[in-house]
Amino acid sequence: MSETYFPSHHRRWMQHLTVVILMAVAPALSARADRIWTKSNTQAKPFERRDLKIQKLENGGLVFTVITSGRQDNKPLGEIWQIEADGETRFNAAEAAFAGGDFAKATTEYEGALSATKAPWVKVRAASRVVEAALNAKNFTAAAKGYAELLKVDPTLANTIRPAAPKDATPAVLSQGAAAFEAMANGTGVSADQKSQLLTIALEFARAGKDNAASTRIAQALTGAEPAAPTTPNPSVPAGNPAVVNTVRDAGSSAQANRRIQLALVALGNKDYAGALKQINEAPEVFTDAAEQVEALYCIAEAKNGTAKDVESLKDAAIDYMRVVARAKAAGIKSARVPDSLYKTAVIHERIRATDEAMILYQQIKTEYPDDASVTPKATAALQRLEKKE
Repeated sequence: MSETYFPSHHRRWMQHLTVVILMAVAPALSARADRIWTKSNTQAKPFERRDLKIQKLENGGLVFTVITSGRQDNKPLGEIWQIEADGETRFNAAEAAFAGGDFAKATTEYEGALSATKAPWVKVRAASRVVEAALNAKNFTAAAKGYAELLKVDPTLANTIRPAAPKDATPAVLSQGAAAFEAMANGTGVSADQKSQLLTIALEFARAGKDNAASTRIAQALTGAEPAAPTTPNPSVPAGNPAVVNTVRDAGSSAQANRRIQLALVALGNKDYAGALKQINEAPEVFTDAAEQVEALYCIAEAKNGTAKDVESLKDAAIDYMRVVARAKAAGIKSARVPDSLYKTAVIHERIRATDEAMILYQQIKTEYPDDASVTPKATAALQRLEKKE
């Protein structure tokens, strides 16, 4: 419009009023925005990003809109140190407590967030974080509950953060963990696949705590909770292994692989070598991950070693142990099964009077695994004993 309708002093007054309104509204908009703190690695200082609107979790990343520009962006969930979301009071308290290392408080607040939130992405984040927080706080009931929830809302993510028995825990604490996951597996609203995965974790805790009664009971329950097996070929995994068929990786294969490995280990503990072999050989297609393949091969070697009664069968067992070593090294996996397999191969060589080969293997253990407290002292003693005989 012309100066006749809006004189210059009137225009200046309106411009001033607009600035005042924007200044008043901007803090309110900022207060309603979400914030995230990211860390590219554990040593980095958290970097804060303000004025965001979180949309969803997708393909392992957090998708959000930058309010000031309208641009959509995303960050891998593993790089997000902390989140503060508008209207998510319990969730925000949990995130702050987790970032501060107060895992007991974080566990309680994440549990509250799971019940309070209506946002799917908050539920996934809370379920995944409560598992980690609860394990650190030794609150296994909360860890089992959170993992059961995560299996429902995002089974793929659940597969990547599967709870493991703490190595520094006492047998009593590990038994508590086993009981918590077993109870959750037997709860209401749990599918057969979810029950199998929860029971598998319970069995790992029971075995780690050397609770034979619980191990036997859970193993028996697992035989009636078998998830479906995948069958899609995966050409990216090296072939040539008669015990392991290559298939595409998914949550279903992981669940059944873990289940069968744990059942095989229980069978080995009970000297049921045929039962251990059955668990591995009945469904070789489920062992699609290199670490699982190492475990499966180790179970086969242990079973064959346990039943070996002559030189040829001992040689077969030694070959199977060396397959464990070869698969782990080819995949770059640091596994305690490797020095153990080398040691047991060396012992077999002693038994079949191949002393020189045994000494080479004992020396290899000393050189490559000097800090292995389980195997290296035995290998060193055996090497010294054999050297004295020469």
